Amino acid sequence: MKRRLPPLLALRAFEAAGRLMSFSKAADELNVTQGAISRQIKLLEDFLRAPLFRRLTRQVELTPFGQNYLQAATAALNQIERATVQSLQEARALSVSLLPTLGALWLMQRLTSFMTEHPQIRLEVSSSLEPANFKRDGIDVALRVGKVRPSRQTSSPSSTDKSIPCRMCASP
Repeated sequence: MKRRLPPLLALRAFEAAGRLMSFSKAADELNVTQGAISRQIKLLEDFLRAPLFRRLTRQVELTPFGQNYLQAATAALNQIERATVQSLQEARALSVSLLPTLGALWLMQRLTSFMTEHPQIRLEVSSSLEPANFKRDGIDVALRVGKVRPSRQTSSPSSTDKSIPCRMCASP
């Protein structure tokens, strides 16, 4: 089924103008001209087939329909904003798995500077003696030293003797 949504730019212009009770202030907030705000609101009024504002000499005033629609539009845009913020926060999580000794002796000394340089990244650190299972555990990075011993979780013998040199600490 096709959605019957209003033009979203027009909805955004209306919400700003209704919240600020000014086309000029809405234009400043959205970095467009006052005329652009006026055209977007007219487009929305045509779509809804109802006036949203009473245009007075030097001000605007919401109609009763406009007041009700502003509440609904504000709630919808707030919900979209919350979902967006949450999605961005989840997307910026970095999951790191490492040996307990690596965590205590190497990573903890470096966490403060990493978090200072990259405050937008949420770090999730876990320690384990077992080989990392990236798919099952949702791990992005695993730090291990030496050869991986076979375990119940390892799928193939060839994956047990891979070692990658550590470039961050200049040692294998």
